[in-house]
Amino acid sequence: MDQFSTAITSVFIQTGPPGTAQRRVLGRFLAERQVEFASALGAREVILLGGGTAEAVATRHRAEELGLKLREISGPHALAAVVNHADRLLVLQQNLLPTRSAFALGGEGEEGVQILSAGVGAEAGFERIDLARAWSGALVIEGRRLGALLELPEDAETAPAILRIALQARLPEKWMSEEALADGGWTLLGEQGNLAMLEDKWLARLVLPTADAPVSRRLVGKLLLRSGSRIAGNVRWISAMLAVGSLLCLGAIGLSWPGMGPWAFAIIVLAVFAFEGGIGLKRLATMPFEPGHWWQKLPWLVDLSFFASGILAPHGIWLHRIFPPLVAITLLHIARGRHKGWLGSLRDRALLAAIVAVVGASGGVEAGIMLVALLLAGLSLLPSQDQRR
Repeated sequence: MDQFSTAITSVFIQTGPPGTAQRRVLGRFLAERQVEFASALGAREVILLGGGTAEAVATRHRAEELGLKLREISGPHALAAVVNHADRLLVLQQNLLPTRSAFALGGEGEEGVQILSAGVGAEAGFERIDLARAWSGALVIEGRRLGALLELPEDAETAPAILRIALQARLPEKWMSEEALADGGWTLLGEQGNLAMLEDKWLARLVLPTADAPVSRRLVGKLLLRSGSRIAGNVRWISAMLAVGSLLCLGAIGLSWPGMGPWAFAIIVLAVFAFEGGIGLKRLATMPFEPGHWWQKLPWLVDLSFFASGILAPHGIWLHRIFPPLVAITLLHIARGRHKGWLGSLRDRALLAAIVAVVGASGGVEAGIMLVALLLAGLSLLPSQDQRR
């Protein structure tokens, strides 16, 4: 079970009043991103202050898409009324763009205020608490403490008021890593905030893979770094690319008969790039908040089409046709995670399918699959990075 799933029951989010700037980050409003963040932490309800804007409407729709209940309130008194005493409320400052990796709160039954050093925090636009500390824009508080809001004027700033209540109650303070401010993992976007620079940082975090990632993923990552911000919020693009990848895999299987094998494996190459592009865009659309969903399993269709095409395309008896692709797919998964750097990037399905297509055009598909199996066997026999140490 997620460590946050029982610690945070609801989240308080505030949008700006009509007429104020409403900015998007990779296709979604900041409040939508906060809803995604809270959902990933296990929150079940969104309490929204502010309405009548496109951001508020989009936030409601996003909460509904994620299965969260949403309540709209008019001020701090209403917040104290709707939160149960036993609830743990996550409070997020307006215009905050958080990430889960930088979040230091939320353990089982834990209240707390996430803080930064005063100098760094104030420079980044966060509210200074005193000469040593600044509020990072996030805290977790039990509902029983919110009764103090009723003593304040109805037009009081809600999030800062809750911060004062938390500090007066001496809730535990957790220091947040300042590295998250530098790499864009935790950002408060003020009126003068550079949205283009923030999106560039987010793109780099989300689409640039590690050095041992498949070659196709690295190529797609570079393309998304250039154009991802323009299409990240377009669900049609994402759905289209994932659908195209699936259809290409099925088409490769349908085209797999003797004499057409090289074309089938060339189509598999295209399917890999379609999946990498679709999954990369999906990652941008959800940011880093939604791990392990069904769309991450779609590349298994590539392995299925590789295996099926490897059986159907060559000539010969069934036993001879089944064995080479079975060995190749088995070795592909055995070698997974053994090597870093360029050796690890050789486990690229697009590269392997391209080898089969090129060799198959002159020497037969079976020879191409055997060559791929031989390359993967050699990669599996090489000592891993841990063994070399």
